[in-house]
Amino acid sequence: MGEYDCYVVRFKPVVTTGTLYEGRAWIETRTFAPVRMATVQTNLQTPIISSEEKDLFAPVAGPDGTSYWLLSRVEGQQILSVAGQNLVLLREVAFKDFQINDPGFEEARRQAYASSHQMLRDTEKGLQYLKRTEEGGREVKEPTRSALLGLVGVFHQPGLDYPVLPLAGIDYFNYRFRGKDTQINALLAGAFNTFTLTNPRTFGRKIDATVQVLALAFNVTDHLYVQGKKKEQSDVTVMPQTVSGSLGTHIGNFFRVKGTYDLEYDDHGRDDKTNTFLLPSDTFIHSFIAEGEFDRAAWTVSASAQRSSRSTWKQWGDFSPASAATMAAFPGIPCDSPGSCLAQFDPAQKDYDRYVFRVSKQVFLPLFQKLHFEATWQIGSHLDRFSEYTFSFFGNRVRGFSGTGVRYDRGGVGRAEYSFNLGDVIRFDASLDTAYVRDSLTSDRFDHFTGFGVSGNLMGPWQTILMFDVGVAVQSDIPDLRGDTEFEVGLLKYF
Repeated sequence: MGEYDCYVVRFKPVVTTGTLYEGRAWIETRTFAPVRMATVQTNLQTPIISSEEKDLFAPVAGPDGTSYWLLSRVEGQQILSVAGQNLVLLREVAFKDFQINDPGFEEARRQAYASSHQMLRDTEKGLQYLKRTEEGGREVKEPTRSALLGLVGVFHQPGLDYPVLPLAGIDYFNYRFRGKDTQINALLAGAFNTFTLTNPRTFGRKIDATVQVLALAFNVTDHLYVQGKKKEQSDVTVMPQTVSGSLGTHIGNFFRVKGTYDLEYDDHGRDDKTNTFLLPSDTFIHSFIAEGEFDRAAWTVSASAQRSSRSTWKQWGDFSPASAATMAAFPGIPCDSPGSCLAQFDPAQKDYDRYVFRVSKQVFLPLFQKLHFEATWQIGSHLDRFSEYTFSFFGNRVRGFSGTGVRYDRGGVGRAEYSFNLGDVIRFDASLDTAYVRDSLTSDRFDHFTGFGVSGNLMGPWQTILMFDVGVAVQSDIPDLRGDTEFEVGLLKYF
């Protein structure tokens, strides 16, 4: 192991009850000192799904000249089940400047206790934060299980009914609802409302069940672009409402499978300039989604397959005559909105499929910094204008392009993100997103879009949090979209 000759010892619990460890240890052959240990924790309690840790040891000279092998570095990964999703926690801790049997230890600890510095203690439940006592000491701080927050803010993206959408309401979360493992999160903000209920141990087994509701009180205008030109006569407003249920479980320590049933209701409306367009049917969309995700060593690899079926899907489309310019670009086209012509309606597109493949990697930097890289490839079959992929502020995001009307049936999205996080005081993210996508309904070429955004949280006085998220369209093969912006700014207050 490095410069040291080691015995490698594999160990595993002989009993299956209780939380224990299995893994390997590297033992130096001359001194029998520990050099490295790699462990996986067994029989974990929800919501913790898996816990892996690598401990590195190094010799440190003591005041008596003796070398002591002490813990020098910890690399760990924990996976928690939160709201039906994997929450991957990665940590890297380096220990240095050791002082062995220091006569000033007691005074140094007293000063640390009296300071305002964040402190942790190694307990039988792992590292836990400490809080100051009235006597000047420290005691273990119980983790927050629930909170009620007030929210005021504004939201903007292209395609909304109003230039700026006001948000006001409350957010309540509880990770031990009624003293059980049940997790609940409810956001009621007027125009935007969500509710999530998760039981991470359904049927007494390691199966998480989640119910999620999304209720919107605003329309989003679905724009159509053909060869970079907006076809305003084909604008359609959409107001989606969604309820879903899922079951997920882990296979081993690092792989998770999940099945979801999603029920969406789409209400279509006519925009001010939609005069020669027959609207799609208001319809329920039944979707069945199978997903798999692997998380280890700061890598995440996932894949999903979705089968969707509309309950009603009658003929829709533009019936305006094609202009000379449109006819020149699309010979024989029956209308002025390629990809959305009434005469080209295909009833077979009532049902459609989607497939998504994603890989991401996190890289830790000194001083509370981190880099995140992600690549996604998306394809589908039997996709029409209203089932193709689009960019969304709350999902498939390319900053600056949410709600713009960019759509595609195949393509890739890449992301590079920088993060700085200082405890619970400051969080700052900067992201560069780029997409290379093709809409086969209107073009045989791939178009390129790039957006940049910043987001973060700042702790304020009186238990308040200022949050912001701003995105700008930097580069676009659709010239009209360059410079488009999207933002969400809000103020949270703990009660």
